[in-house]
This record gives sequence, structure tokens and C-alpha cells, in this order.
Amino acid sequence: MGVLDGSSGLTEVRFRYLITWKPSGGYRPRSAESVHIAIIIAVASVRGGPTLAALADYQICVLASSCKLRIILQMKRGSFAIQRGSGGPTAVEAHSGQSFDRHSHDEYGIGVMLAGAQRSWSGRGTVEAIAGDVITVNPGEVHDGSPIGESRRWAMLYVAPGLMKTIALDIYNGDRGDVVFSNPVVRDSRAAGRFAAAYASITDREEIDAADERLTLLIAGMIDYSPRPISVACSSTARAKARIDDDPAGDHPLDALAQEVGTGRFQMLRGFARLTGLTPHAYVVQRRLDLARLMLRQGVGLADAAIGAGFADQSHFHRAFTRRYGLTPGNFAAAMR
Repeated sequence: MGVLDGSSGLTEVRFRYLITWKPSGGYRPRSAESVHIAIIIAVASVRGGPTLAALADYQICVLASSCKLRIILQMKRGSFAIQRGSGGPTAVEAHSGQSFDRHSHDEYGIGVMLAGAQRSWSGRGTVEAIAGDVITVNPGEVHDGSPIGESRRWAMLYVAPGLMKTIALDIYNGDRGDVVFSNPVVRDSRAAGRFAAAYASITDREEIDAADERLTLLIAGMIDYSPRPISVACSSTARAKARIDDDPAGDHPLDALAQEVGTGRFQMLRGFARLTGLTPHAYVVQRRLDLARLMLRQGVGLADAAIGAGFADQSHFHRAFTRRYGLTPGNFAAAMR
């Protein structure tokens, strides 16, 4: 492991970055050229990410395991490691003291608190999770999160709804494909053990053959057989939500939403927050982030994703993304490549 100075070739500004080799499966870099290639990849991974003024806050670590690269972003307040499986879940391991604003994910999340503790709110209530607890989140579920103490460390697997449906149909013998996690925190050492096994098989090349069965066993143990609670919000408020869902990049002024609902602005605000857990503006921002994340997964550039999702400019997109997810859009895009 060594700290090197280098330039991306795209700018005259030179900055520091860290390269860490973690060989596995008998793989070894064969020459100095191999190391040079890794350096180029590391530098390229921050294109469109943090600005040059903010690069001092980051160290870029590249862990090489055969042909798979795992990008780790080490920040002053912690770190995020993201590893995207081929057609499988996205694995995230994080250590952070950041408090996250209310936001949602477009995927299912299953994880374990590894150290420390956190307090979070969602439509399922306010809960606290400590080391060893299993934590869950449903797609579109609005939630936040703050450390209890200085920081906390956790690992997550994010599962796309399509993959979750396929697994659920298998578990239910084709009878149903819907999955709802009813408990945001589960204190069960067996569930934590199943998560650890699934996470290891998804992130470790030597364990990859066991990934499908371990993920299935994890989800089977976590599935809730009770139906999703039916919202008591009136259908007129749901029309305002549907208007935003149909065109998140469009303009949705408060007056227009209130007219859609057929009430005053205050009544619409209160009903909308009861239905979604967010104000209309916050919900618009979240749906735009969902759209932008989808475009980034598809390889769309940062600027095009920001404009295409309806953000005024890339700086607004950058701030909204970082406040909710703890990493920059550029970091996320690099991990999705």
C-alpha cells in the first residue's frame, strides 16, 4: 500500500490518492504497468464527482480482485464502499457520522448494524438500531437516519424490485410476488447470520457460487406475510402524488397541486405529508433523484442526468444527492460502471 501523487491527464491540478491492492484467488499485479492501470482507473472514478476544491476530503481506494474493482470512498466523516454485482444486489458498507435527511430508495434494503447505533424515522415509526440488529427498508419508503453518538457503521444489500419479485415468486411457489418488510429493525442473531453469509457471497469472488441460495434464504427469513397497510388518505390527495410520479422532471407548483386535489394549499400540504411522509416539494426532489439514479445506472452522464431529471443545474443535483445518500452522484455513477 502506498500514497502516490499523480494527474488524471484531464487537468493540471495534481492531487493525492491512495491505491490499495487486495489480491485474492491467486491474482497478483504482474508488473508496474498493472499498478499504473489501477491508478488511471482510480483517477477516472472521480470524474464528475467531488470538485477539485473538495478532493482533499477524499481518498480513493481501489481493491483489485481478479477483474472486479471495488471503489471505496474514504471521507473525513467516514467511508462508503459500494460493490455492484452482475445482475444481483448492490452491496454497501458504510461508516459515517452524517445525519441523513428524509429520503427513499427505489430498491429493497436489508442490512446489519456493525458498530455504534442510529435512530431513524419512517412510516413504520421511529426506531433505534444497535450493533447486531438487522435493518430493512422498502422501495419508496421515506426515512431518515442519525447516529446515536459520533458515528455508526453498517452494511446493506440493495435488491431491485424485479429481482425481489422473482425470489418471492419462487418462495411462494408462484402464488405471489409482492414483498413487504414490516419491521424496520429486527433483533435476531439468526437473521444477522443469514445476512452475513449472503453479503460475503456477493462481495467475495471465492464465495460467489453460493450467492443465489444465500440471498434466497435471507429473503425467505425476512419476508412478512401480512399485507401492506392500506392508506386512509383520500383519493384526491393520491392524484397529486400521481401527477408528480408521472412526470417528476416537470413543474409542480403548490397552486397546481392544490387545484388537482380540489382543496386549499394548506389542506393539500397536510394530506400529502400524511400520505407520503414528505411535503410536495421534498417528494418532487426525491422522485427526481430516483429518476437520476436510474439514468446513472444506465450510463447517462452527470450533467445530462441532472437536467433530464428536472434539476435546475448540476450543483443543485449534487447537493440534494449528497444530503440524502451520503456520497456524490459522481461516486455513485463510478460504482455503477
